[in-house]
Amino acid sequence: MLIVRSPREYRVPKGLNRRLTIALSIAVFCTISATQSPGGDERGAGITEDVATLSLGGRLYDNHWNVVGRRPAGIRHPEFPKDVKTYNEKTWRCVACHGYDYLGRDGHLGTLSRSGKFTSLASAKGRDPAKLMDFLATGMHQKLTSVLSSDQLKALSMFVSKGQHSVAQLVDESGVARGISDRGKTIYVHSCVGCHQTDGTAVIYGEEGDVASLGWIARNRPPQALHKIRNGVPKADMLALRFMPLDQLSDLLAYLQQLDPKEALSRSVLIGQAGDVARFGVLSRSNLARRAAAKAALPSIRRTSTVFSPETG
Repeated sequence: MLIVRSPREYRVPKGLNRRLTIALSIAVFCTISATQSPGGDERGAGITEDVATLSLGGRLYDNHWNVVGRRPAGIRHPEFPKDVKTYNEKTWRCVACHGYDYLGRDGHLGTLSRSGKFTSLASAKGRDPAKLMDFLATGMHQKLTSVLSSDQLKALSMFVSKGQHSVAQLVDESGVARGISDRGKTIYVHSCVGCHQTDGTAVIYGEEGDVASLGWIARNRPPQALHKIRNGVPKADMLALRFMPLDQLSDLLAYLQQLDPKEALSRSVLIGQAGDVARFGVLSRSNLARRAAAKAALPSIRRTSTVFSPETG
């Protein structure tokens, strides 16, 4: 019988070696894999690649600026569709045009714009990474060559070629994960609850507009949740679960979608500046007043490059 203990009992001790955390998670993965059927489809495949390189490429795709510790110029990317309202800094990120499902306007970004700039990366699957690197050095992508190292460009190209996954295989048309939540609960308890707590509302790294709840993000933005679960979060000390088969990540997403159903919007709206990762720890009465004040000042915050955190003010 699986016993879910209190968040405090699962809190990661200070100074815990991250390698130990990774080793324990891999051990859990091996145990789960030994007791569960892979499902017999493509969702259980694709874990033989260099997971470290592919995960790095996935984080660069998400937000290369945060990975390298730099900020883009405060101007809008000249090629980004003018009809899409977003922060100028976000327009320089790969994900801003191609989406967390990698389908551009054919995927979730299609609700924002049908611009030809929102291109699908489906045709890039399996292409020679070296040729993709050459492509990134031209046109609207050439800025990357002055920001990323050769190894980082290689990792990004490897991700585009070999690191994409099909969201449609893992999530149905209504956004519900196809996985089995009971199996996902086992993964969450052993690999995630130490930081995010049992209800999934602690230590959340999200995008602008997110709610500080893993449940909310998993239900409302499943492609984003899957990408970050699989590749990790840029500039965050989070374990990337790319070493797990995709069917197990769908199980995890299915469990996450059941967390924190009340969502408690009044206590957990993320308002960080685009291009940055907003971090929310365990909420307390002392920072609720500061958050309310910050929400009232939201228009002015959005015109700056400041990242709001209730822990730092």
